[in-house]
Amino acid sequence: MTGPGDRVRWSDGDLASQPTVALPIVPPAQPELATAPVVESEAPPPPVEDIDESTGAVARNSGAMAIGSLVSRATGFVRVAVIGAAAGGATVGDDYNIANNLPNMVYELLLGGVLASVLIPVLVKARKEDPDRGLAYAQRLLTLAVVAIGAATVVVVLAAPLLTALVANHSTPANDRQLITTLAYLLLPEIFFYGLAGIFAAILNTRGHFAAPMWTPILNNIVVIVTGGVFALMRLSKPDPTPDNITLAEVLVLGIGTTLGIIVQAAGLWPALRRVGFRWRWRWDFRALHLGELARLGAWMLLYVGVNQISITVVGKTRRQRRTWCSFSRAVRASASRRKCASKA
Repeated sequence: MTGPGDRVRWSDGDLASQPTVALPIVPPAQPELATAPVVESEAPPPPVEDIDESTGAVARNSGAMAIGSLVSRATGFVRVAVIGAAAGGATVGDDYNIANNLPNMVYELLLGGVLASVLIPVLVKARKEDPDRGLAYAQRLLTLAVVAIGAATVVVVLAAPLLTALVANHSTPANDRQLITTLAYLLLPEIFFYGLAGIFAAILNTRGHFAAPMWTPILNNIVVIVTGGVFALMRLSKPDPTPDNITLAEVLVLGIGTTLGIIVQAAGLWPALRRVGFRWRWRWDFRALHLGELARLGAWMLLYVGVNQISITVVGKTRRQRRTWCSFSRAVRASASRRKCASKA
């Protein structure tokens, strides 16, 4: 017997005779990180279609561009022939060509040279570095282009008489100047749509789509060919057009029809933009465009294009002055020949 305060002494035999008791297994302590609340990360953005640079894709794009270029050149040749036959190779044809070159000259000065040397590289950079693959940057750039080129187009259209004085020379008759100015009012709005088409094409190119910018000029050529056909039908029973006998309706057909061709060319690129996933929304935070950097990159190109356009204008004025002098000389010789024949008679 043992008392309450006595210690129990176990012998070796007693220990051996006791049953084995299974102790509960205590799991090891978990680290603190395991008990911390789990923060779910945001789902990654959906993958954006990358430019396919495989050999097959390059071959397909090259083939589409080559075929589009050939068809564009062929329809362009037909366009020149139809307009030349309809407007005539004399003064009306010359006046039309002078007025039609004005929007091309202004567009090249404002955006044409800068597009390939500045805008396409910055669009490619934004597509590679921005989290949204340059979508917001392209939207800002398009918003700025619509506002800036639209305002510039309005100013240039209002300055049509000044541009006529710039490209004409002192020997250009007054009726030719008037016809050039009237056509300029109708053709200079092309600048805005040239700018849109250029930006649309740059966005498509940075997304690896090259076919649409090569094929939409064909739509422009077709519209102008139809315009020349309509003008020819209007002059069907009339003599060759001159600045004196051409009607206002015929001038409107030539001017509006030619501008409509550029509008169709620009609009033809919009479905291609939708297919590549581009959606346009107005963005007014132009600071994100880094306009200072764009200005530095484009300054030398603007200088080059400006000098080039000045040289083209000077050469054109000299050529037209020489043509006027040759026409005057032929008229004088013809008059002298008639007087000589009359004196002999």
